[in-house]
Amino acid sequence: MGHYDTFEEELPINREDQEYEPDDSFDPSECDRAAEIYEGFYRDLIYRDRG
Repeated sequence: MGHYDTFEEELPINREDQEYEPDDSFDPSECDRAAEIYEGFYRDLIYRDRG
C-alpha cells in the first residue's frame, strides 16, 4: 500500500453505484407500522419485569 492524502484516493469508488434510484414501491406507512410493532415489543420487554 502506498501513501495517500485522502481516504477516497485509497479506495476506488464506483460513482455510478452511488446514484440514487427512486423506488416507487416504497410506502412510508410500512415504516410507521414497523416502528409501532417494535416500540410495543421493546416497551413490553423492558417493563415486563418491573411489574
